[in-house]
Amino acid sequence: MSIQDLSKEKSTTVSKPSVPALAEPLRYKNSGNRLFEMKNFAAALACYKRGLEELPRDYDRSGSGEEVAGVEVALRSNVALSLLKLANGGSVESADKKMHCCIECEQECTRALAIDPSNTKVLFRRAQAYELHARLTGGRKKQELMSMAQSDLKRCQELLQEQLDRQKWSNPPEKERKATISQMYETTNLLKKISQNSKVSGGSKPGDSEKSVPPSERQSTQQKVQKSIVDPCTTVNGIVMNGYHSRPSPSHQREVILQLLARKKNNGLESHHDEVQIFRPLVNEAFFLLNMNWWEQWCRHVDFFKFYTQGDGTSCNNGRDDDSGMVDAGYVAEVDHYNKRMLALLPPGATIPPYIEKDRKEKIGVGEKDEKRRGSLSSSSSDSSNGDSVRGNGDANYSPGVIDNSSLLIEDKSRWGYDFSGESDDRHGTHHQPLLRRHLVRGYHFEIIPREAYAALRTWYGEAFPQICRRALDPSKRPWANIDNYGPSVWLLLYPEYWDIINKSEPFEAERHRLPGKVSRCGACRSPNGRFICKRCSSIRYCNKNCQMSHWQYHKSACQLLNKRREEKLSSGEDLRGLDDAGLIPDDSLWGRVGLNNLGNTCFMSSALQCMSHVLPLTRYFLSNKFERDINLNNILGTGGKVARAYGALLRDIWMGAHQHRSLSPNTLKRAIELFAPRFSGVSQQDSAEFLAYLLDALHEDLNRIRNPPYVEMPGVEKGKKLSICGAEAWDAMSLRNSSFIFDNFYGLYKSTCVCPQCEEVSVTFETFNHITLEIPRQLSIDVVVVLVKACDESPCLPIRYCLQVHPNGVMKDLKAKLSQLSGVHLSKLTLCNVHNHFINKIFNDNEFVSVVATRGIVFAYETAPHDDPTQVHVVASHNFPNGNDDTRFGIPFLMSFDASLTCATISNIIWERVKPFLKVGRTRLPENFTLENVLDIRVVGANGKAIINRDDLEPLSVAPTGKNTFIEILGDECKSSFIFLLLEWSSLTVDNADLSRINYNNFESVTDHSTFSLFQQNNGTKAVTLDECFTSFTQPERLDDDNMWYCTHCKEHVRAMKTVCLWRLPNILVVHLKRFEYRNSFNREKIGVLVDFPLEGLDLGKHAASESPDFVVDVTPAVYDLFGVTNHYGRMGFGHYTAYARRWDESGVEDTWIEFDDENVSPLDTPSNVVSAAAYVLFYKKRDII
Repeated sequence: MSIQDLSKEKSTTVSKPSVPALAEPLRYKNSGNRLFEMKNFAAALACYKRGLEELPRDYDRSGSGEEVAGVEVALRSNVALSLLKLANGGSVESADKKMHCCIECEQECTRALAIDPSNTKVLFRRAQAYELHARLTGGRKKQELMSMAQSDLKRCQELLQEQLDRQKWSNPPEKERKATISQMYETTNLLKKISQNSKVSGGSKPGDSEKSVPPSERQSTQQKVQKSIVDPCTTVNGIVMNGYHSRPSPSHQREVILQLLARKKNNGLESHHDEVQIFRPLVNEAFFLLNMNWWEQWCRHVDFFKFYTQGDGTSCNNGRDDDSGMVDAGYVAEVDHYNKRMLALLPPGATIPPYIEKDRKEKIGVGEKDEKRRGSLSSSSSDSSNGDSVRGNGDANYSPGVIDNSSLLIEDKSRWGYDFSGESDDRHGTHHQPLLRRHLVRGYHFEIIPREAYAALRTWYGEAFPQICRRALDPSKRPWANIDNYGPSVWLLLYPEYWDIINKSEPFEAERHRLPGKVSRCGACRSPNGRFICKRCSSIRYCNKNCQMSHWQYHKSACQLLNKRREEKLSSGEDLRGLDDAGLIPDDSLWGRVGLNNLGNTCFMSSALQCMSHVLPLTRYFLSNKFERDINLNNILGTGGKVARAYGALLRDIWMGAHQHRSLSPNTLKRAIELFAPRFSGVSQQDSAEFLAYLLDALHEDLNRIRNPPYVEMPGVEKGKKLSICGAEAWDAMSLRNSSFIFDNFYGLYKSTCVCPQCEEVSVTFETFNHITLEIPRQLSIDVVVVLVKACDESPCLPIRYCLQVHPNGVMKDLKAKLSQLSGVHLSKLTLCNVHNHFINKIFNDNEFVSVVATRGIVFAYETAPHDDPTQVHVVASHNFPNGNDDTRFGIPFLMSFDASLTCATISNIIWERVKPFLKVGRTRLPENFTLENVLDIRVVGANGKAIINRDDLEPLSVAPTGKNTFIEILGDECKSSFIFLLLEWSSLTVDNADLSRINYNNFESVTDHSTFSLFQQNNGTKAVTLDECFTSFTQPERLDDDNMWYCTHCKEHVRAMKTVCLWRLPNILVVHLKRFEYRNSFNREKIGVLVDFPLEGLDLGKHAASESPDFVVDVTPAVYDLFGVTNHYGRMGFGHYTAYARRWDESGVEDTWIEFDDENVSPLDTPSNVVSAAAYVLFYKKRDII
């Protein structure tokens, strides 16, 4: 164990400090220790620096201040150690950056020694920094640094010897004594090493260089060296280092930046007019990105924005709040105006930093007590004499440090396949730029400032990474970047490189996307990084040793045979260039072309696995065995790595062993899944989409890098806050518990909006997804067949059959309105009914849902008088044919309204006129002199269909064609308030003796088809739709039903809210599930066989992804996807067969050849257009710019 590790302050438990202000610094210190132990030195360094920022600014080093001083020394010592770790084998590679780390380490050690001059750990670390700094430089400066290192080490030796002497008499713990001895040993060895290096490099002893230099020059040199340590605002190899003493005071910095940001003379702070000047960017003007954390820290440091409260929770208005605690609205408005003017000086679209927003809420928050506002950040309304600001919670006035934009950049650029090492390209608005992380949000991840302001900040603080520059563009210069309704005439494109990749028309960018010439691919994962050749056979290359170990079991036999041939040729003196490896090294055309045996209705699993295996980044992740380091054995939500390892073994067999077998059995994976998901056990047919959803979830949990997920409370969406910032906060909160390769590539973000129908309260939440389930767009409008029976008293006619399209959430009143518009019948005269067994058994209410009613079959509509009209009698009439002892009902029933004063004879004639259009003999109408009495008997029955007996003659009550009584006289006044049921009893009929044909009772169901129904029949009840229409339907608002009501926090009850779901953050791999199966009940199951036309290339989801229209910065990336896999289902629900179509893709693009996988059968698809079919069930898309 090295002396650095022994001397680093560790704390496994956090005790409550005696000084309350040390709680936060100690918390950051312990967080940094944990990250340091995990060898995440950069993150540990950030925690230690944050802990320094949280220390009290001014404290007395006597009494309780000793504890504060001790914490400061420990934090600075740990900062120094982290910088040394980064410089020695850490993430820092260039010499300039290592030198910067050394200088910053020297700074921190010097400050720590100013507090505790006898701290041996700090002395040793400063000596290490001097020694490393000396190795990175040369000449006289190197000798001076070596001499300073020796001086520190000698002083460290003296202090350690004193400790050892004291320990002889104090009898300390054995562990402490061993640590002191170990530190002495390390110090002695380093001193010896430096002494030897000094002799070798300079040929002289320490101090000889000083003797050869005149005293005046030596003093000047020492002053320069001291200045580079204490005041590191110096230039080293062109990099400006950060410092604290030579830069202007915070108030001066603020004034300089304000002058640089001002576009007119009256834009400065001293102008107190009400007009707020607006920053107006110019075309081709350069802007630079700043890490948001750095920008916030600088704004705090120089008081760029005004605070509303002091650090103790009191307001900054010098007592302008009254004793009742009421907020001085005038003062708040004054600060608001001040901050608004500051914001207007920045490029358009800038936002107030979160710490100012929090301070304002605590100032004007309703019902908040003063003690709840303690710890808020504060500022002084006027600058002090020295320009230092006073920060709340005891925070010291530390500067933000060197400009570090590393968190905005992609760490592993090699997997993207782009070359950013070429010359600058001004026509793209960027210079030789590193690749930015996607989904960066202005105001949360970064801020932009113009060139002049950035140059000043860079001069004062320096920069640790290359600057990130973007130029303001004229949209007309890039017509291919079709970004509509983005407000200003000039905007800043944050991701020009991604748009260039999408734009295939520019040859320059198309060439950047292709791999240069012939590449050496890895024999295991097929990546273009095959740098290491197999030493035994020299016939195959690998990325690294892990790939070779993963591929060895498939390459072993071929390698041994090739090695044997090679030795034979060497022994015979033949040329090795003629070594034949044909048939031994697998051909690229075989990769992935392996079928999966059916284990008993496992086609659902095989089809999903074949498509998943063509997800290139995921397959490489498993083939190279990188997944092993991420397996989470203790995740209770996972499978202990069993599913991940079984899936990895299957992928190796498919892709590495393709030359050994044409098909294989996925037994191991199936058993692993059955163990944790019993629903997939056995030989019953399952749903491929459900299996895929489980597989993604299981792989994510097995490979989750978060070993101890914390409790995370999802941040709410505050009113007035930018949704882009809220979405970024939600994603980061979810990332605290989820971090895996699956999460990084398959997961996206929904934005869900619920609106209360009563108080119009709006709630916005963000949710993750790993696949999208789309309903077939026929659900955009439900097709309802309606048969309208008109009154037609003057000219009788057959019923008319319509096909009406109504929204799925529509009610029967909406259906009435559609029918009234087409038929001309007034809305109040339409009655909608359900007919069962040729009998009207229900009259629908206006508020009933059409979606529920439509499942019952055809809806019948009748033209009647309103039911609440007291002058009308409503009659329900059904046709009946006596058949022995049984009655047989047939035909379309009637619902009619009559005037209550009409006689039975009149009513009989009206009924006769209604039924005459149905009466036919063969193909001819009945004669005009044909009378009612010959064939029809109209009887009055009850609701149950039983005859009503006349009390006078004890005969069934009937409506005689010659009767002169009215219904009221026969049945009484109650017939006005209820329905009268009539039975139209038909008898057989012979028209004449020559024609024995009888009435065809099927004619009583005759209707006339309207044009809407004819069009419906032409489409066979279905029509082809596009995938774009599916996404449009997905993002449409819908009314929640009674089973999924939403709780309104304002109304304090569950309501049927209007919910809208939008795509917010799109994943790299998009899995789309077409919802083809509808399960209504155990007797009503249906498969939707509609053809969904989906594109094979160029699916643009940008118009379906919700985003805010930026004022200036366009931070969206193109959402263009290409298809590479399809799961098909043939047959009906519960009984069918699954197949898959898939094609390979890599850095060079997507192959044109599609392969059909039908269990163990693998064959190329002749026509790519056959991929688009009505059987498509699950679609696999990849974002065009991910490789």
